[in-house]
Amino acid sequence: LWRWKMPESREILAGTNFTDASRFGFKELSRLIKDFESAKFRRDRIADGKIVRSVWQGIIRELATLAEKVSFDDTRAMAVNSPHMFASELGNYLVKDMDAQVAVIWHVVSGETRVSLRSDGKIDVSKMAVKYGGGGHKAAAGFILQKGKPFPWKSR
Repeated sequence: LWRWKMPESREILAGTNFTDASRFGFKELSRLIKDFESAKFRRDRIADGKIVRSVWQGIIRELATLAEKVSFDDTRAMAVNSPHMFASELGNYLVKDMDAQVAVIWHVVSGETRVSLRSDGKIDVSKMAVKYGGGGHKAAAGFILQKGKPFPWKSR
């Protein structure tokens, strides 16, 4: 849920390259859990993660400069084409630091437009996503536009 309550959890995630849990089976997860029992392994992952996060934050700031002001379901939003790996942090940056009510992060895969929505929770983006066949929760949601479907947001 991206709560980040555990100290240095962002750095651990970045330093472990554990952003895609779907590629891990029980064998890989068991090895990773065993590795984390070592204090040196944990320190090394945190150190790596600090470097990765610093680079990512620069990329996110740069991607944010490409965001376009749009109107989406009568909401003041910012939309940007970005790889999926940046969707959550970029979306949060657009909402917190760029004063968007809603962030729309989209990219095309095999002709489909995959859309991630983020908000600070004041606007329920899951309701927006459901209109387009998707889902999620109040602050993070998404949907897929089939090939040839126009964007449901308009430049403002």
